[in-house]
Amino acid sequence: MARQLFVSSLDPGRGNFHYYHLPKGLLTITLKQLDAEGALQLTAEKTIVPDPDHRYYLQYTNTGRSNDKVDITFNEEGYLAAVNIETEDVTLQVIENVIQSVKDMVTPTPRSLDPTTFPVDLLKETIDPFDQSEIDRIAKEIKSLDPEFVLSFKGMAKKKQKGMGTGDQYGILCKPMELCELRYTLKGHAHQELIQMPHPDVTHLISVPNAPFVKSTLNITFGQYGYPTNIKIDQPSWWLAASQMPGKIIKGIFALPSQLIQLRVNYMNDQTAAKQELEEAKQSLQAHKDALAAAQAAAAENAGEGENNENA
Repeated sequence: MARQLFVSSLDPGRGNFHYYHLPKGLLTITLKQLDAEGALQLTAEKTIVPDPDHRYYLQYTNTGRSNDKVDITFNEEGYLAAVNIETEDVTLQVIENVIQSVKDMVTPTPRSLDPTTFPVDLLKETIDPFDQSEIDRIAKEIKSLDPEFVLSFKGMAKKKQKGMGTGDQYGILCKPMELCELRYTLKGHAHQELIQMPHPDVTHLISVPNAPFVKSTLNITFGQYGYPTNIKIDQPSWWLAASQMPGKIIKGIFALPSQLIQLRVNYMNDQTAAKQELEEAKQSLQAHKDALAAAQAAAAENAGEGENNENA
């Protein structure tokens, strides 16, 4: 089984890379009194923030069996911006004070009411719309002004994915934007508004490709809130690479004896040539010795004839 290059874990102790966030959707509900007759207007403004309950620590693993080049980029809010499993690492940006920023977002804004100036904010609070207790609390407050007020918020998809739990995930997690419906009845008039928000129970997993015998590359570009906008994968067939291995091994095994024979032939040829050169050298040396001996004999003979002539 191929190793897992990245593990996304909620446990800080598992991470050896920086962490990243998944997005959380908040709604700022504002109720205005428009005039002295008591006309009311409700507005809902979407805000996307990093979710402190979905902060994942990346654990990178290299077993020593491959050369890994990793480049991960985060945006200023802690979402993934780009993942390139083929280039050098970049300096990871540090995201701080995220949890406190979320707390600040959900803190109710102090109310002020000047009965002489309109429009007036009767209520302005930022809530988690997927938390039914928050929806019920807002509805209860507005019912004091409009007893028939009704408020609901839900996702439009018929089937929702179950939460992925708190265990480790082998890959990179992301959240898509889901179409959600805000419904409310105010002063007898029904209203409907469609809002794109990340659903808390819908999480997607991107598995980093990794296979034996081949080089795998993955390039992902993420949108503003850490959801992929472009994915490129280059992974050759490792089956093809594996199927070529037996042939290469067999070819190498059969080629080895012939290479050894050739090596022996080359050695023997070298030995024969060396012996022939040595024999030629010996013959040349002997010829020089014979010539020297003949010269010495001739010189001795000439010297003897000279002495005989002097004596005569």
